Amino acid sequence: MIVLAEDSTGKKSSVVKDIPNSESYVYDVNGNLKNDGNYNYYWNCENRLVKMLNTTQKLEFKYDYMGRRREKKVFEKENNEWVLKSHKSFIYNKYKLIKTVDELNNGSISDRFVWLGDNLLALEKDGVVFNYIADGNKNITQLIDMSSGSIANRYDYSPFGQLSLDNETVANPFKFSSEYAEKETGLVYYNYRYYNPSTGKWLSRDPIQEAGGVNVYGFIKNSTINYYDLLGLHCRNCGVELKDCIKNALESFAKNMERLANELVDLEFKLFQEAFKQFTDAMNASQRAYENRIEYCESLPRKSILDKISYMSCKAGAATAHAVATGVAAASYAKATLAIGAIIAAYKAGEMAFYKAQLKLEFDECIVNFGSCRAGYGKDKNGCPCD
Repeated sequence: MIVLAEDSTGKKSSVVKDIPNSESYVYDVNGNLKNDGNYNYYWNCENRLVKMLNTTQKLEFKYDYMGRRREKKVFEKENNEWVLKSHKSFIYNKYKLIKTVDELNNGSISDRFVWLGDNLLALEKDGVVFNYIADGNKNITQLIDMSSGSIANRYDYSPFGQLSLDNETVANPFKFSSEYAEKETGLVYYNYRYYNPSTGKWLSRDPIQEAGGVNVYGFIKNSTINYYDLLGLHCRNCGVELKDCIKNALESFAKNMERLANELVDLEFKLFQEAFKQFTDAMNASQRAYENRIEYCESLPRKSILDKISYMSCKAGAATAHAVATGVAAASYAKATLAIGAIIAAYKAGEMAFYKAQLKLEFDECIVNFGSCRAGYGKDKNGCPCD
């Protein structure tokens, strides 16, 4: 049985395990854990854990410019002297650990890790590849030896990450939430913070302070099934975010459709306006040509019978030419209006295809980011606090 005594911010004052045994917790002015009865904790000015110390063991950590832990040293006390037992360096792809370097073994690579998005796929150790099997909450449950197909490791967990089953034949750092588990201390390293599965609490305050909730030490709102936290920075709800993501995609599509409708109206108006202008220009040109021809005809002599016949023929020819030009202009306008319909339909089809493809991509991204996630899946791109 575990009894937690904490103040309004979630800071623990004591933890009672199997009464009467107890552990006292001491914090610094920044809210970082200084002592829990097992270790003394030391932090840098960025509230990064840099050292853990007790009477028999010492751990030291260093971080890079992105705040990722790049080095870990483990010392054990022998004959009152600290002896370096382990010295590891870490290589990342963004915030995903991809290689572990054993500095005590001439800088050789001891472990390689393969990720697909936020899913841990494989571990390569000493030339042997092991496949990770995770449950719906992204907790590693098995490690499969790909050379033999046998199960090398088995794990099971309590709701807050304590190992209830730990059958391990191959050293593997990734367990609960597919995050790095410290074998020496039992802590889980989440990049921004360290988590203690035995208490269900973080060792330090939430970096986004009360924006993530009034309990700045609480682990994903005490709901490990509904929420997840990739970096120890933001508590997220996959179901809510999937719904919001799809809603935003549909709203964006609706706005695009409204914009397309307005564009089609504007385009149709401009095309008809241009076609009508060409029609009226042709009609005006025909009228001017007719008037000029009539003016010429009126200048002809009309004294003799032949003169009068020529005059009448001139006017008839002018009328015929005017009628033909008018007919051509009208036919051209009719063809132009039909072409406008085809142009509008083609433009609409092209834009609709584009917006539908965009909507599908947004839907796919929603599913990839939130659809299959439980406590730990998804991508923390927006930096949203707990909803």
